[in-house]
Amino acid sequence: MPANKRAPIFYWCEMWKENYYFFIGWPPKEFEKYFWEKWGHRVDVSRADGKCLEIHHDNGARIQAIWTRDRRGRKLQRTLAHECIHAAYHTLDARGVKLCVDNHEALNYLVELLIGKAYGQAR
Repeated sequence: MPANKRAPIFYWCEMWKENYYFFIGWPPKEFEKYFWEKWGHRVDVSRADGKCLEIHHDNGARIQAIWTRDRRGRKLQRTLAHECIHAAYHTLDARGVKLCVDNHEALNYLVELLIGKAYGQAR
């Protein structure tokens, strides 16, 4: 692990076989450094409130990294929901689930699960 004082919240979703890392309230430079040291990708989040980044490894593993600038409050809630929808969509799309009005429940449940995990409340 990169030489950092803190670690992201990690969640392995068994149902969808996906890795999620939550970086809630990390300063942009700290997140960018961690991302480079851990996964070898350069990112710039200096002007963003949140970001969902998808990483594909050569071995087939996939990672969703969800970053938010804010640690608490309404802005965090809005940003986290926004980024979790991106992450859930990427996960489902990669597994061939095409979302529409008739099958949106998979997206809803996965977003609910991700937000709960980010807040430390997932099952």
